[in-house]
Amino acid sequence: MPAPLRFQRKPRERARCPRSRGHALPPQGPTGRPKTLAIEAHERAIFTFRSHFLDELIAEGHTITVAAPRFTQSQRRLLKRKGIRPRRFFLSRRSTNPLKEVLSVVMLSRILMQESADIVYCFGPKPVMYGGLALRMLRTSPHGVAVITGLGIGFNANSRGIVPSLQRHLYRRALPSFHRIIFQNSDDNDLFHSMGLIPPDSLTDIVRGSGVDTDSYPQWPLQSPPISFVFVGRFLKSKGLVELLRAARSLHQSGADFRLRLVGWHDLGHSDSITEAELSGLVDGLPEVELCGHLSDVRDALANSHVFILPSHREGLSRSTLEAMSMGRAIITSNAPGCRDVIVDGESGIVVPVKDVAKLTEAMEVYISSPKLVQTHGVAARTRARALFDVRAVTGQLIAHAWRSSGAGTGATPPPSMHSQPRMIAAS
Repeated sequence: MPAPLRFQRKPRERARCPRSRGHALPPQGPTGRPKTLAIEAHERAIFTFRSHFLDELIAEGHTITVAAPRFTQSQRRLLKRKGIRPRRFFLSRRSTNPLKEVLSVVMLSRILMQESADIVYCFGPKPVMYGGLALRMLRTSPHGVAVITGLGIGFNANSRGIVPSLQRHLYRRALPSFHRIIFQNSDDNDLFHSMGLIPPDSLTDIVRGSGVDTDSYPQWPLQSPPISFVFVGRFLKSKGLVELLRAARSLHQSGADFRLRLVGWHDLGHSDSITEAELSGLVDGLPEVELCGHLSDVRDALANSHVFILPSHREGLSRSTLEAMSMGRAIITSNAPGCRDVIVDGESGIVVPVKDVAKLTEAMEVYISSPKLVQTHGVAARTRARALFDVRAVTGQLIAHAWRSSGAGTGATPPPSMHSQPRMIAAS
């Protein structure tokens, strides 16, 4: 394995949002500064997905509170240094115990009353459902923004029984509490409307995921063959990991020269999780496959690969795919919501049918036999990442939609993307 790369982040000009262009401020608290509350199901998401979003709110003068089930001491210190107040509430991501779920709603309603926020962002299934129910309990209604980052088990193709039905019912009850509902892809938006989960007068928008910092994930030169594929994500069946390893076994049996790195972790609280024993069985006899485990920084793994591969069954919009695109990696992904609209098939990667091992194997063979195509698709992927998914543009849209829903005026528009010119961040 090549020596780890050391990436350096260069300072860049901050992208300003519409408020600095003279648009009206959201309602303000007693201090004269807008008060914003962000609710997440996992504290790690605050630092991985919402960092730029929170920095932008701070720059715009917001007083910010973030709520999550738990924080480490170091996380609390980091948030407080930024002037962000951390709050804890009870939330079990996979629990179906009615008493525990009611407790989550009660604790969120208490935080909402105590914080008296002007704008409330809820990210993810349970924060949206329970945050929406908590908003219904308030005498005064802050401007709620629901960000649908994933649908949960109630929307799987084979979902049956009381839990999926209850989840849909909770969405139907919670979503009317929000002034704006944001989806990460049009498929999820269409599905919610077709199922009657969106109130007729609700405002909905599409924001392209959480974005990627294209400066921190620079285009990186490709190494010499053999072609190396990399998977980054939780070890779940719904991520297409079983199909991927079956495709790898097929390539191994055909004598193909390739490598496959699996970067991720076992989400044991998830009903769809692949256990360590199951994963060991799937990779047994495949010397081409390397289990890398969980990495806090995936850039080394992406830099030492040629093609990123995620044959997921459904996504909100995959952040790991965007990171790989930003570093100039060709993409293999599935024709599933949140996956197919990230790349252009045949231009920046290859789209394969969901759960189709044969087509997935063929796509991997295309890149193994065509190293020049890897380079061409990688350059196109980088260009697309900068044009559509740069975190500055995505964050600007996410904030701008909340201003419109909070009375900033329907004429307000999301800020333009403020991309810098492509540049390399050299390894030291």
